[in-house]
Amino acid sequence: MSYDLNIDEARARIWIADVENEIRIVKELLTKVSTASTTTPQEDDDIMKGIAATCSTMRSFWDKMCNGFAGMVKNITQSIEKMSASTNEVVSDVNDVRNKVGS
Repeated sequence: MSYDLNIDEARARIWIADVENEIRIVKELLTKVSTASTTTPQEDDDIMKGIAATCSTMRSFWDKMCNGFAGMVKNITQSIEKMSASTNEVVSDVNDVRNKVGS
């Protein structure tokens, strides 16, 4: 079984930047929602307590998800860098052999 491991490094880096931007936007939005939910008009208002609890749960979930995506992006970035370095090394080795053997 053969696998196609070819990737377009430039497109992959653009994708990573897009993911990081989406994470930043989500964090900004969640911060706004969390801030709005903590400014309750009445501490004993059951509806506002429910909204605050929902916002807290949502924030916790999104923080975990964003941290997971950030970790994934870091791992993918490292993988791309390693693949690029390996490719450059192989090309260099091939060129060295070609220069020694003659073209």
